[in-house]
Amino acid sequence: MPSDLDQNIVSSIMTGGHGSGIHNFAMAEYVRQVSFVDPTGLAKSMTRDYYGDQFLLFLNSFSTVGIVYELQLVIVEAYAV
Repeated sequence: MPSDLDQNIVSSIMTGGHGSGIHNFAMAEYVRQVSFVDPTGLAKSMTRDYYGDQFLLFLNSFSTVGIVYELQLVIVEAYAV
C-alpha cells in the first residue's frame, strides 16, 4: 500500500496509489463499487462488473468526475514488505 500516511483510502485510490512488488496490485484493483456525486449534483454508483474498463478509468481520474462518498472494497490479508 502507499507509504504516504497522510492520504485517506479514497485519495490513495483516485490518485493511483500502489504497493511494492510484482504480486501487489494498485489499490484501485480492490474496489468493486464506487458511489459518487457527479458535477450536476446527481448521486450515482458504478460497479466493476457492469462498467468494465470505464470503471478503471474513473478510479484513476483524480476525482475530476465527481465527489466519491462510498467505496466497496475486497478485503485481503495483510502482508509485510
